[in-house]
Amino acid sequence: MRECSVIISPYTVMISAVFILCLILSLLGNAIVILTILGKSHRSRSITNFYLLNLAFADLLRSIICIPSTLLGELTHCWLLGAAMCKIVAFLQPVGVCASAYTLAVIAIERYYAICRPLESRKWQTKKRALITISLVWCFSFSANLTSLFLYDTVPIGNKFTCDSTKGPLVDFIYQLYLTFTLLFVPLALMVGLYGNVIITLNTAINSDHPTVEQQMIEKTLPSRASFSDWFVSAVQRVPSMKVVSKTFQFKEKNSLSIPQTTGLSARPSRSSFSSFFSTPRGSFDATMLLRSTNQEKILIAKKKVTRMLITLVIVFAFCWVPSYMYWLLLRMADLAATSLWNPGLNSSLTILTYVSSLANPITYCFMNKSFRSSVLAYCRPKPKRPLARCSAMPTRKSPSKESPTHLPIPMIKIDLVMDSSVHI
Repeated sequence: MRECSVIISPYTVMISAVFILCLILSLLGNAIVILTILGKSHRSRSITNFYLLNLAFADLLRSIICIPSTLLGELTHCWLLGAAMCKIVAFLQPVGVCASAYTLAVIAIERYYAICRPLESRKWQTKKRALITISLVWCFSFSANLTSLFLYDTVPIGNKFTCDSTKGPLVDFIYQLYLTFTLLFVPLALMVGLYGNVIITLNTAINSDHPTVEQQMIEKTLPSRASFSDWFVSAVQRVPSMKVVSKTFQFKEKNSLSIPQTTGLSARPSRSSFSSFFSTPRGSFDATMLLRSTNQEKILIAKKKVTRMLITLVIVFAFCWVPSYMYWLLLRMADLAATSLWNPGLNSSLTILTYVSSLANPITYCFMNKSFRSSVLAYCRPKPKRPLARCSAMPTRKSPSKESPTHLPIPMIKIDLVMDSSVHI
């Protein structure tokens, strides 16, 4: 029996199944990301889309280069692809890892500036600079791993060959220390530092969501009152001449209500047709606080979601990569002391864990995003056919006058506020 032959056992079957599953899921997830982003029009692609597209390409490269060759080595315990492929694979593996890690770091920088320094972000975050940044990431990834071309080669062991370093334990340890610092510590430190600042900024904004001094002074001057709904019903009953102009409850202003300019916390009469309705501070204050409370609630929920997502990103990256780098660093240290810590089962498990990051990135960075999920569904959904020219056979809507009164929507009130001088809250 040849030493490089594949031995069928429960272990090799399980390893093969896990490796193939990781490869399929990584190819599928990253391909969906690439097709979805490329399927968008050029104008609708955001700056983040360019980074996510680059991340998907890097993960695809890593999966295609790393998983098949590693699986072949796991099954045969030797290198069957020749000396040239040994150097190419040994070079492209860290290139894909480096490109993926530093793309994650660039995304962290982009999100830091977008949330913590939005004004500066608008100045320098353009699509052209995003493409330049991506080019620099790949240039750095290729140049930072040129050393592997000179370190790795086929090494004969008995009647078989392996692809391993040929420069001795000291060089191997220094190179592994370099990889750990460059490919793990630097991007992880950037992610932790930048996302930590983002979380602090978001938490500060959450804690500062309280009424201003002016609002507290106005609230103190208002008498004790019932709920907003009770006051609204009683106010409508007191104004029988109010004109219902629409079935929707709208306001003149886009983002906020307006209250009359106050002097000494007393409201000036308004020239609005609904002056009796909103001529008191109570009316305008209650309606404004209702909208403000709703908006702050939504913003608070969004901020908490962003915080949880950022923490998840750092945990996933560290969980997938730190154990493997630490294990190989310990192996190289043991080689210096002429001892062996090699454990095939542990090495296979940690290697699979690094491949999990390739299929986890599309989930954490793309599919957890609601707008991206909508884009995927829109891309996969078949386009509707154009309607036929003959429309007479199509059912027509029932006239609103023929509907049962019990099915009519409750009419609401459209209120247009036009005032002399107003304070926008």
